[in-house]
Amino acid sequence: MRKQLAGLLTVTAALTILSVSQAFAGTWQQDTNGWKYLNDNGSYQGMGWFTDPSTGSEYFFDPDGYMMHGTHVEGYWLDDSGVKHEKSQAEIESENRRKERLASRPAPGKEASAAAEAAKTAVTSGIASGTKRIVYSEEMLKLYDSIFLEAKKGLVKSEYKDYKGSISKDNLQTTYYYDVQDRGRVLEGTIWKSSKEGSASYTPYAIEMKYNRNLVPEREDSQYFETAFKSLLTAALGQTEGQNVYNRIIIDAASSDASYTLNGTTDTGNTYELTYRNNTADIKVICSEADSAEEIAAAEAAAAAAAAQSEFEEAEAQPQQTTSVITAGQSKKTEQQEETEATAEETQDTSSEAAAE
Repeated sequence: MRKQLAGLLTVTAALTILSVSQAFAGTWQQDTNGWKYLNDNGSYQGMGWFTDPSTGSEYFFDPDGYMMHGTHVEGYWLDDSGVKHEKSQAEIESENRRKERLASRPAPGKEASAAAEAAKTAVTSGIASGTKRIVYSEEMLKLYDSIFLEAKKGLVKSEYKDYKGSISKDNLQTTYYYDVQDRGRVLEGTIWKSSKEGSASYTPYAIEMKYNRNLVPEREDSQYFETAFKSLLTAALGQTEGQNVYNRIIIDAASSDASYTLNGTTDTGNTYELTYRNNTADIKVICSEADSAEEIAAAEAAAAAAAAQSEFEEAEAQPQQTTSVITAGQSKKTEQQEETEATAEETQDTSSEAAAE
């Protein structure tokens, strides 16, 4: 009973307030000079801000008591009906257009995240499927690392040691490579960094790969370079086109005078250029979609922030996996020899301290 009474009193109070508001509401009147507002007490609204009690809309009246409209007052916009707004219609429309433009632009964080996710998928599939340079480059960077690392695992287990694997980086490119001692570079994969077209550092190619069969040793260990090259073709061109190019190069390898340059399309629609001369293949890929200035800036920022070494770099840094050649007269130290040398150093240090005292 009390709850019902309380509810009834609330409704009654609301109706009373509404009735009072309407009772005190005045009326709008128009003459040849404009609109005026007649209050319920018979006076006209004077200069200044006024809130219509029946609608809640705000208006501004000039010194003569007329409603102003289509202008700015104290930083606020009064529309054609005189209603107060924070901004003009043109400003509102302009701001909406700006918001739409910003929404359509790829946010640096989102773009970087999308490229990173694509790279994870690429490592699993073994194929870079991106058609935009930033995404494709990120995919290939991870695939380079995976493929070159896999080749290293095989080479480390083999008896062949006349090679060196490493990575070179500068403001234009990142290159993974294998050199054969005293002969030259047998295999390399380069990522050309994105930059604005027309800039001094601009190159249209996203990646470039080279393989020189002349430097591959005639031994079983050469399979690791061959397997790596085939994996690189699949990664960059796709399963079908990568296999087609590999088959052609195998055939051309039998002909010492094969020399040509041709253009093709990857499985995902990117274009590539293959140059074959002197049993050496050079493949360059151009992505089919251009990156925006915002995407390029995001990629540059992400590259600058990336400080961690790749797995291939970390593997190359491992002392137990160095690829230095041991020449005649040299031998690896045994654990016992190292312990003996360490003991001798400690004894010498102790003797020096005693002499100093």
